[in-house]
Amino acid sequence: MRDTFEIKERLTGRVIVRNESGDESIGHNDVVYTGGDIIAQLLAGHPEYRISHVYFEYENTVGVPVAAAVDRTDRAGDIHGYTTPRDIVRAALIAEPLIAPADVDHDGNLVTFHALTTASVGVLDGIPFSAASDSKIFAVCLIAAPAGSDHLQDVLYARFILTTPVPVTGSGQASCTWLTKAN
Repeated sequence: MRDTFEIKERLTGRVIVRNESGDESIGHNDVVYTGGDIIAQLLAGHPEYRISHVYFEYENTVGVPVAAAVDRTDRAGDIHGYTTPRDIVRAALIAEPLIAPADVDHDGNLVTFHALTTASVGVLDGIPFSAASDSKIFAVCLIAAPAGSDHLQDVLYARFILTTPVPVTGSGQASCTWLTKAN
């Protein structure tokens, strides 16, 4: 019998980031330590810790942005430290998360989140988020916002570094579909 619960083994996910031209990057999320803090808050009945936003991390460059691998110690505050040419778009979920069974052993262990960018500048330094600025999304984060609009109080649940950065195209909208399965 096992007496431990490994978050990385029990909470798995798939992330799809797509631009208006249909370019996409698909991979798996990594739940960070503060993801466990969010789960504990939710289990204790604190609904303000529900997942409510996605960070679209981007860089304005004609080249290819390079991001360090996800570390379990990553926090939202680490991302808030970005400076030019990097910034984030903080996108609210566009619908209630969908809950479904992932297999016959569960009644509802798969949750799907959808977010869409609507901002044309980042929340940290007001850096343009547009095709004309050569904005490229290199990572996304699933976020709880217990303090509402105060992004400085956001809590990071999981993060995904895109294998191939997704350029911003057209009017500047990008989408993220994030599936998380609990086993």
